[in-house]
Amino acid sequence: MGGRVPYSAAKWQWGDFMEYIVKRRQDLKTGAWTGGRTTELFICPPEARLELRNFIARVSSATVEQDESEFSDFSGFVRHIMPLEGRMKLVFGDSRSVDLGTYESYTFDGGIPVKSFGRCVDFNLIHTPDWKGSLWAVSNSGTFTCDPKGFAVFFAVRDGVSVAAATDDCTGYAEVLNYGDLFLMSPSDFKRRGLRIRGENAVGEIVMVMATIHPMR
Repeated sequence: MGGRVPYSAAKWQWGDFMEYIVKRRQDLKTGAWTGGRTTELFICPPEARLELRNFIARVSSATVEQDESEFSDFSGFVRHIMPLEGRMKLVFGDSRSVDLGTYESYTFDGGIPVKSFGRCVDFNLIHTPDWKGSLWAVSNSGTFTCDPKGFAVFFAVRDGVSVAAATDDCTGYAEVLNYGDLFLMSPSDFKRRGLRIRGENAVGEIVMVMATIHPMR
């Protein structure tokens, strides 16, 4: 395992004037895992590598393409998982089991052996235990803020999702995301203005999922 990068080195992301980052689906890095394909959405710090296990936090989306698959070992990390399409059943080495439907999340120790049953597309957050993380499903409209020491990663699950700075005078940036696009907002700007989300013709529907992560200190 590679040496873990301390949090002080994780201020990599933001220049003095950078407010947010958008990554389009076609620009994201996709690779194989034992049960299908995985797309890395966010890793902190960016020079960290999954195979070295030297990251603080990582957000990804994966396809589970086999009826039964075994999760990779992430001892020393906390894992969160949420199906985006389909259902999955997780069976743990300590005899627990849990059934997850679409947009239901579950948190577990990354070192416990896990078998997954069912084919689906999922959303994942993995982080060190000195950080606190959560996964959320985001409905058609709302305004969001984040811990200024942490990050919030938004992932579009349908086309035509508008994101904009939540300012009273409606000034600031505005972007339209389509399925599979990623939006990452500067922690300082998140604290200052927040984020407003709206899905086109999607009243009452889930339009994005969100991973939040911040240090527990």
